[in-house]
Amino acid sequence: MPKGVFVGIDWGEKRIGLAVGQSLTGSARGLAVLKAKKGIPDWNDVKKWLAKYQPEALVLGLPLLLDGKEQPLTERVREFAQVLSATIPLPVYWVEEQLSSSEASERCDNPAMLDAEAAAVILETWLSMPAAQRDASRHLQIEQPKHKED
Repeated sequence: MPKGVFVGIDWGEKRIGLAVGQSLTGSARGLAVLKAKKGIPDWNDVKKWLAKYQPEALVLGLPLLLDGKEQPLTERVREFAQVLSATIPLPVYWVEEQLSSSEASERCDNPAMLDAEAAAVILETWLSMPAAQRDASRHLQIEQPKHKED
């Protein structure tokens, strides 16, 4: 299990939130909200932030329903993860992100940074998991659904 600095990602069709955190403290803070077109950011912007913080890995929020089932947005995030993995040569870990936006809105005073704060919530959720569970979250199949619809 890597230790050190990580970048959390809250994916959206129009905006992508980035946060940075570290395993030593288990804390994270919002960095930036990047504009996206149909869920794809300017990769040069992403690379700029990654060069600045030099994370060991990325942590991507996986949107599921409260009952753990997939929703239409889940597939779009999986598609983004495939492009992300092909573009950025870092390990990608997953964490379920239910209610991350709600928690972020309670913590964030600046509406322009809401997606970045959601990325911080996602990253802190992952950092708070036991090491074995964090490590296993990398092995969730990008192209395979975790929970199929009934």
